[in-house]
This record gives sequence, structure tokens and C-alpha cells, in this order.
Amino acid sequence: TGPNLYDTLGAAKQSHAGFNYSGALENTEGDWSWERMDAWLENPSKYARGTSMAFAGLKRDDERANVLAYLASYSTMTPEMPAPL
Repeated sequence: TGPNLYDTLGAAKQSHAGFNYSGALENTEGDWSWERMDAWLENPSKYARGTSMAFAGLKRDDERANVLAYLASYSTMTPEMPAPL
């Protein structure tokens, strides 16, 4: 089970108190921006080598977009949405 996902988008990585993170995210840069969260959702083990997360990722763009929209709806610090590609 992972950490609570409330206020994740826009937050610092590994910021939810009381969760024992694997440490793999320590080697990644920045906060959870749209782009970084998208890369994580697409392939967590590629984004953070050595992660203990047993989630293979979401390969479809529309599925990641839906998860990102969900996370944004539960985040008080959501960064400005990037322009569409």
C-alpha cells in the first residue's frame, strides 16, 4: 500500500509523513509536476530506478491523463496545467 495521494500533484516527492518510502525517488529531481507525474505513471521503474513499487505503469496516454486529472482534483497546490502537445 502506498501513501495517501491527497495533495500529491505539485508537492515535494516523499512528502507524506508516516510512509516508509523506498529511497529510489531521492535520485530524481524536483516536485511532482505534471510532466514528472506523467513519467512516473507511465513507467515507475524507469523513472525511479530501484523503486520497490510493484506497479507496471500506464502505457496509454488517455489513462494517464485521467489519473492526472483525478490527482489534480485532490491537490491544493496543483501547478499550472501545461499546454497540450
